Amino acid sequence: MSQPFEESWKYTETAMVNPQIDFSQTVFTVNEAAAYLKISRAFLYKLVRQGDLQTFRLGKRTLIVGAELNRFVQSARNAAWGRLLWLSN
Repeated sequence: MSQPFEESWKYTETAMVNPQIDFSQTVFTVNEAAAYLKISRAFLYKLVRQGDLQTFRLGKRTLIVGAELNRFVQSARNAAWGRLLWLSN
């Protein structure tokens, strides 16, 4: 039986702030990844369909590695910064 979302997210929050746990190797469910990115599940699945975010399947579960979340956030940050620089010229 799986944990309720709130309980599993508590573990993930701990992993994100605990320097002894390697965030890049932490595996997130779709719910956890969407909560971490502060987006809806539907938007997360849209990012996956567009190829912006890589996932993998384990049985019926769709999972995302923390390193992929970091890569996506960095990519989005760089794109936003580039647009800001372009607009300021």
